Amino acid sequence: LLSRLENPEQSSVLVTFAMAITLEGLMGTFWKTTLRSVKPEYAGEVIKFATYRFPVTRLAAFGAAILVLVLLYILLQHTNLGRAIRATIQNRSAAQLVGVSVEKVAALTFGIGIATAAAGGSLLSMIYSFNASSQTDWITRLLSVIVLGGMGSLPGALVAALILGVMEQVTAVVVTLYWSPIVFYLFLFLTLIVRPQGLMGETVREKA
Repeated sequence: LLSRLENPEQSSVLVTFAMAITLEGLMGTFWKTTLRSVKPEYAGEVIKFATYRFPVTRLAAFGAAILVLVLLYILLQHTNLGRAIRATIQNRSAAQLVGVSVEKVAALTFGIGIATAAAGGSLLSMIYSFNASSQTDWITRLLSVIVLGGMGSLPGALVAALILGVMEQVTAVVVTLYWSPIVFYLFLFLTLIVRPQGLMGETVREKA
C-alpha cells in the first residue's frame, strides 16, 4: 500500500492510521477486548540494591531498549544502508541520481521499523496488560518522545524518553496518578512552541 502512494510523505500517516484502526477492529473481533499479559518465569523476580528493588522485567526491557538504539545508531551512521537511508530522507530525488534504490531503501526501512516496534511490544507485554486498543495509550507518548528528542535523532529519543518517563513517575507520586499522563501533552506543546526542532534535532533550511 505504501509503495503505491504518489506522495508518501503526505499520505503515509493517513494510510497507516487507517490500517491501524482496521487491524484493531479485526483483533478485537477475533481475540475480544480482554486485557492480556505475558508472564515469564522471572516476571515476579526483583534485584535488591540497598533499599531499592528493581523488577527484572523492567531492567530487561531497559537493557533491550538501549541495545536496539545502539544497533540502530551503528546501522544509520556506519553502514552503507544507513547512509542510503539518510540520503533518501534528506532528498529522495538526489539519492536516486547517485544510484540509491529508494524503493528498496524504503522497504528495508519499513521492515526495520516494524522489527523495532515488535521488540518494543514484546517487552511492554511483560510489564503492562494489553488488548487490541492499547496502541492508543502509547501514541501520545511516542509523539512526545520524537518531538522532544528531535526528528531523526536516536540520542535525542533516548534522552527524551528518560526525561518524560521520570517526569511521569514523579508527577504520579508527588501530585496524583491521574495527572501523570498530562506530562506528555505538556512537554509536546511546550517543545512545539519553544524549540520545534527538539533537544537534539537540527533546523533544516532550504536554499531559495
